[in-house]
Amino acid sequence: MPDDCPHTMQIGALDARVTALEKSLDANSLSFESRLNELSLKMQLNADQVLEEKSKKSGFFRGVHITATLTGYFVLMVLLLIAGKITGGIDQFIKMIASLGFKV
Repeated sequence: MPDDCPHTMQIGALDARVTALEKSLDANSLSFESRLNELSLKMQLNADQVLEEKSKKSGFFRGVHITATLTGYFVLMVLLLIAGKITGGIDQFIKMIASLGFKV
């Protein structure tokens, strides 16, 4: 007869409910941990991808900068060579005029 007592049945139902809630909580905490791990893995992969893209872009811009710098130096060298030839030509012209005996 003690099994038919309403208080005992109510306590048993509450115990069953607590047990079910504990199992659900454990399942949710495992699910939460797995979701958190999955999310952190995705974030790490995205961060790696962003770093790779930035390094590719910086490598491209660095290459463009080096190419532009070398081209600029080459142009300056050519201009200096041309200027040297011109000044050398002017110097030879002045020497030629001076050798002709013109007095100024």
